[in-house]
Amino acid sequence: MKSWHTWLIIGCISILFGLFAIINPFAASIAVEQLISWIFIVIGLIQIYSAWKTQRFSWVMLSGVIGLLVGLVMLTNPLETLLSLTATISILLLLIGGAKLLASWRLRATPFFGFVMFSGLLSILISIVIFANLPNAAAMLLGLLLAIELISNGISLLTYAVIIKKMEQE
Repeated sequence: MKSWHTWLIIGCISILFGLFAIINPFAASIAVEQLISWIFIVIGLIQIYSAWKTQRFSWVMLSGVIGLLVGLVMLTNPLETLLSLTATISILLLLIGGAKLLASWRLRATPFFGFVMFSGLLSILISIVIFANLPNAAAMLLGLLLAIELISNGISLLTYAVIIKKMEQE
C-alpha cells in the first residue's frame, strides 16, 4: 500500500467519526468526558505507583491521589462533569476574548486591528451564548467541538494524501 493510501483512509475515518459526532453530539460529549475521566484515573494511578515505588510520599503521591479522585468523580458523574467542563470553556472563551480585545487596542495603528478585535468580540459572543444556554449546551458542546476537530483533521489529511499522491507520481 502506498503511503498516500494510509493518509486517505485515516482522513476518511476521521471525517466519518466527525459526522457521527455531529449526528449524536450528546454521545460524543459523553465519550470525550469518559476519556478524560480515564486519563485522570490512569495518570493518578501511575503517579501513586511511582511515589510508592520510589518511597517518595510527597507532592507526587498527593497529586496522584487527587488525579485519581478527580477521575473517579468524573467517571461516576458524567452529566455534572459535562456541565462543569462547558462552564469552564465558556469562561475561558470570555477571558480569551477579553485578552484579544486588549491586544487589538495595542494593534489599532496596524492592519491587524480589525481582525483581532473581531476575533475577540466573536470569542466573547460565543462565551455568552454558551453560558446563556447552560445546562442544555453542556450536553452538546464537547461533542460538537470534537466533530469540528475530527472533520477539519480529516479534510487536512485528505489534502495531505492528495499532495503525497501527486509527489509520488512525479
